[in-house]
Amino acid sequence: MKKLGQVLKEEGRSQLWLKNQLDKKGMNRDASQISRWCTGENEPTDEYICGIISEVLGLPKETIANCFKRFRKTDTEGLKF
Repeated sequence: MKKLGQVLKEEGRSQLWLKNQLDKKGMNRDASQISRWCTGENEPTDEYICGIISEVLGLPKETIANCFKRFRKTDTEGLKF
């Protein structure tokens, strides 16, 4: 599966762009936290954050959920966000 950083690159977006978009949504995150999500070193704490990331990128929620082990599902219909 792709990491969030790969998805951002494919979309022509940067980690800083994602941080700024999350800030606008009231989800203030440190740049180092975003970096850890992008490299797969760390994962968001809940599905809501994945939903916001998918919203700002304009991608299906399943695409973002699949970037993180804790949210990967074989049946994506069960996603809560």
